[in-house]
Amino acid sequence: MSTKRFLGYDSDEEGHLIVNRQQAKIVIRLYEEFLSGKTADYIARIFKAEKIRNWDGKYNWHASTLDSMLRNEKYMGDTILQKSYTADFLSKRRVVNDGDLPKYHIKNNSV
Repeated sequence: MSTKRFLGYDSDEEGHLIVNRQQAKIVIRLYEEFLSGKTADYIARIFKAEKIRNWDGKYNWHASTLDSMLRNEKYMGDTILQKSYTADFLSKRRVVNDGDLPKYHIKNNSV
């Protein structure tokens, strides 16, 4: 799993996820702010005003980015398998799985 844009985690040499404690505080705050009733847009403005750095060290936050983080099952420790699949093995064309194949929701995944 790539951790370049996965705020709150780094990966070791073997590819295992390691919590980045400094970034994890930002992720925890995001969820706390959202659960207290604030919108992703409002949280983005708060993070910008407080000059909180994102994964690439910049202060630029977008509501769409925060919204995708809030919807990402991996932040809950879960994984959804077969969100996309290879439709044509010759061309290696991948498509989004809109119910063509079963999806599998793995809870408390520590991979």
